[in-house]
Amino acid sequence: ASYDELEGFYVHLAQVLEHIEYFEDKRPKELLMRRMRRFFGRAEPEKEEVAIFRGILRNIKPFQK
Repeated sequence: ASYDELEGFYVHLAQVLEHIEYFEDKRPKELLMRRMRRFFGRAEPEKEEVAIFRGILRNIKPFQK
């Protein structure tokens, strides 16, 4: 995936995690997102794989249309 595709995914992921109130003092947003970036950076996901994850994020119940 391109840099822009991954950046869009990270923004989307952070929005969903904020919405479901996943972040807390034990799991601060900055630390968790830094780790998620490292994780996906090592995985080097393809464009289609990022699209799959974004589809999953879109289908989390609070965001369903």
